[in-house]
Amino acid sequence: MGNNPSEKTASNERGRLALKAGVWYLVSIFVIRGLTFLTTPIFTRLLTKDQYGVVRVYESWLDMLLPVFGLCIYQSMSRAKLDFEGEYYEYHSSVQALIMVFCGILAALLLIFRSTFESLLSMNTVMLVTMLCFMPMHSAVAAYQNREKQLLHYRSNVLVMALSAIPATLISIGAVWFFKTGTDADLVNVRIISFYAPQITVGAVLAVSVFIQGRFTVKLSHWRYALRFSLPLIPHLLAMYVLAQCDRLMIKQLCGDDLAAVFSLAVSLQYVLSLMIDAVEGSWVPWLFEKLAERDADAAENRKAHNADIKKPFNTMMLAACGLALLLALAAPELIAVLGGEPYAEARYIVAPLLLSSLFAFLSRLYVSIEKYNKRTLLTAVSTVIVAAVNIPLNYIFIKKYGYIAAAYTTAFCYMLLMLIHAAAVRLLIKEDCIRLSVPLGMVLCCGACFALIMPLYGAAWGAALRYSLAALLLAAAYLIFRRQINDAVAGFIKNISSKSAKKTSEPR
Repeated sequence: MGNNPSEKTASNERGRLALKAGVWYLVSIFVIRGLTFLTTPIFTRLLTKDQYGVVRVYESWLDMLLPVFGLCIYQSMSRAKLDFEGEYYEYHSSVQALIMVFCGILAALLLIFRSTFESLLSMNTVMLVTMLCFMPMHSAVAAYQNREKQLLHYRSNVLVMALSAIPATLISIGAVWFFKTGTDADLVNVRIISFYAPQITVGAVLAVSVFIQGRFTVKLSHWRYALRFSLPLIPHLLAMYVLAQCDRLMIKQLCGDDLAAVFSLAVSLQYVLSLMIDAVEGSWVPWLFEKLAERDADAAENRKAHNADIKKPFNTMMLAACGLALLLALAAPELIAVLGGEPYAEARYIVAPLLLSSLFAFLSRLYVSIEKYNKRTLLTAVSTVIVAAVNIPLNYIFIKKYGYIAAAYTTAFCYMLLMLIHAAAVRLLIKEDCIRLSVPLGMVLCCGACFALIMPLYGAAWGAALRYSLAALLLAAAYLIFRRQINDAVAGFIKNISSKSAKKTSEPR
C-alpha cells in the first residue's frame, strides 16, 4: 500500500463515508420497507381475499419479469464506475437509452399479442399497460440508485427510495378506501394504478435527469459493454428468485395453504435480517470495488496489506449479521406470537434454519461481488442456476418425507452450497484472495451450532428466562464490540442535527 499520507487520508475518508452511507441505508430501508410491511393488514381488510391474491400474483409477475425487461443493466453501474470514470454520466445516459429501446420493443410485442399475454399472465388490459409503463421506469430508478450507491451519494439515494415508496403506499390506501365506499370500481385496478403511478412518475423524472446529466449520449460501445456484463445476470436473478420462492410454492402444493402460511410467517422474521444485509451491502460493495481497484493499481508487494484492509470490515459485518441472527432466534417464540398468534406457533422452529440461509446468502453475495468486479458474470449465472436446479428436487423429496419444516433446512443447505461454489470459483478460477473463507464461514457455522442449542429452549419451562438472559448478554457484548462505531454514528447524527438547527437559527427572519 502506498505510503502517501494523502492517499491514506482519502482511503480513510471513503471508509467513513461508506459507514455513514450504511447507517443511512439501514435506517431508511427499515423505515420505508417497514411501512410497506405494516400496511399489509390494511390492504387485507380493504380488499377481499381473492382481490388481494390477484394483487400479490401480479407483484410476483413483476418481480420475475423485471430482470428480463431491464436486461439487468443496472447491475453494470458498479463496475462501469471504474471502467468509464471519466464518462460515467454519459455511460448512464447511453445504457438508459438501451433500456428504453428494449422495453419499447417488448411492449410493442406484448400489445400486438395482447389477448394471448393477458391470458398467459392472468392480467387484464389495465394491469398489462401499467406493467409495460412501470418496467422501464423501475429500471431507470434501479440504475440511478446503483450509480448513486457507487458514488456514495446516500442522501439522494434515500430520497429516491422515500419518494418511490411512501407516496405510492399512502395514495394507494386512500384510493382503495375511497373507491370501496360508494363506487363499483374494480378495486384491483384501483390498487395497481394508484400504487404504481407514483413510482412511474419518479422513474420518468429520474430518466429525464439522467439524459440531461449525460448530455443525451448514446454509444454502441457502452451498449456492448453493458450487455456483455449484464445479460448473464438475468438467469442468475431468475434462479435466485426460484431459490427464494420455491419452498413456499412447493409447501402450498404438497402440504396446503395453511402450512404455507405458517412457513411464510417465519420468512417475515428472516426478512429483518435480509434488510440489514441489503443495507450493509449497498454501502460496502462500492467501497470494495474502490479498494480492489486501488490494490490492483498498486505494487504487488502491497497486495497483502490491501487484502487485510478488505478482510477486517467484512469480518466485522459478518459478526454483526450473526449477532442479529442470534437475537432473532432467541426472541423467535415471542416475535411469532406477536405476528401470528397461537395458530402460527410452530413457525418458531422454522426461523433458525431460515436465518442460517440468510447468513450463507450474505457470504455468497460477497463472492458474487468479486465476480462482478472481475466481470465474470457468466460464472455467477452458472453457479446460481446449478443450485436452483438442485433446490427443486431436494425440496420435493424432503417435504414429502419429513414435512414442510424440512424445506427450511433444504433451503439452508442450498444456500451453503451456493456460497461454496461461488467461493471455489473466485479462489480457483479467478485467483482472487482478498477474502479467505475460513473466518466468516467459521462465524456462520458457530452461529448454526448456537441455533441448535437455542431451539430446544423454546419448549422448556425455564427456557424463556434463559433466552432473555442470553439476549441481554449478547446485546451487552455487541455494544462492547461495536461501541466505537455506535458512538461515532450517534455523535455524527447529533452533530448533523445541531448544525442544521444552528443554521436555521442564524438565518435572518
